[in-house]
Amino acid sequence: MPRSLHALPVWAIVVLSVFAVPRNFCAADDALPKAPTRLMKLFHFEEADEGNFEDMPKNWYIMGRGDQTVDPNFLRRPLHQELLKRTGFPAYTTVRFNRPQQEKGDLSLYLGLTGGSAGAFMEVGALPAVPESDYVVTARIRTSELQHARAKVSAYFVDSEGRRIDASVVSSGLLMTSDKWQHVNLKLSGDHPYAAWIGIQVELLQVQHQGDRDAAAAKHDIQYQDVTGSAWVDDIAVWQVPRIVLRTQSRVNVIAQPAKPTLSVEVRDLTGSRLRADLSVYDHNGHRVARMQRDVGDGDTSVWEWTPPLKQFGWYLVDLILTDPFTAANEAATRPAARTLRAFLWVPQRLPAYGDRAEHFTIDLHGSSIEQLDFVPDLMASTRLSRVLMDVWSPKVNQNTLDARLQQMDRVMQALWKQNVNVVLCLSPVPDQLVDRLSMSVDDPLWLFR
Repeated sequence: MPRSLHALPVWAIVVLSVFAVPRNFCAADDALPKAPTRLMKLFHFEEADEGNFEDMPKNWYIMGRGDQTVDPNFLRRPLHQELLKRTGFPAYTTVRFNRPQQEKGDLSLYLGLTGGSAGAFMEVGALPAVPESDYVVTARIRTSELQHARAKVSAYFVDSEGRRIDASVVSSGLLMTSDKWQHVNLKLSGDHPYAAWIGIQVELLQVQHQGDRDAAAAKHDIQYQDVTGSAWVDDIAVWQVPRIVLRTQSRVNVIAQPAKPTLSVEVRDLTGSRLRADLSVYDHNGHRVARMQRDVGDGDTSVWEWTPPLKQFGWYLVDLILTDPFTAANEAATRPAARTLRAFLWVPQRLPAYGDRAEHFTIDLHGSSIEQLDFVPDLMASTRLSRVLMDVWSPKVNQNTLDARLQQMDRVMQALWKQNVNVVLCLSPVPDQLVDRLSMSVDDPLWLFR
């Protein structure tokens, strides 16, 4: 296997949102808005005052149970059919308000295990989405008496036909909070032009439903389950946040002299609030080398370009923060309403001849998505490197998507061969469907040749 020297910093240039970020650039609450005008919906589960004395909150349904409504329109939604027929979520688990609705107080949505998994989902159509707009879903969650089961909160976009847009799904991961409330922030990125609705799921999952690929390889092993266990979910809120588009003049963000890196910025905010943009550029050592500020929205232009005054070639990180100092008060005025991090590389007009040293450098594309692979030919031409590592398939490839994957791989490889690029193909990890069918290890592709 060739060494992947400098593979991550170079590959980071291809996909603007994937790169190594210095620790001091990260903040825990970057995506958490505080302005009330951005709050679209709050599920506080205090519905007795609204006349709801049922077991379930309005617009929420239990996974795995198909007899919760007689509305034929509800059952026509493909996502509803999928979640109501989901296996492994038996009727004897408990999903309801945590206390009878005749009592007032701090209520929440309760999920209790008596074997199997438990889950609930928000009805399609309860919360509309504007295409190409960003949202943040926040929630509080608490678990108790869990050993193997875990809780999870997921959010995603749904198209106008009632189908989940799988590429939009974001999840909290598997949670066990040991009787403590934990906050969850989920960012829904508006990269999906067919988004019509926002969907939310809360789940308490046994091991076999936790999506661990290794579990498929070990499906004949004993998988322990929690007979009892609980999760409470409360204060599920959906916020509309500004959408930031940040680009350079290069498709792969490699800019060669005599051109100078120019940043194009576009801010879209459905609230129309006046915001302050703080745009900083850092070098590879984490030192800020350029900065500019301007107001956007509320009559000020939200589209502009900026050529930062850089003094030397190299790799740069761009940090754009939007705050709301005009309508927010105190601490909220300095808390980011939105933030994005991007990267680019500025190189001399004539890159140095690698010569024999070219064999020491490899662009490592292991784990890349189909969308990312389309950038590879341009990236190789810009960096003048001659070796690339690519996956033959991905874990999610199946019989229905294999042909599309092969056609795309062939298209990318043909372009690379025309550039005399040496393509190294990797057979690991093996697709989940193949692992499950042959009971093989996900990391042992050589088993296929036995």
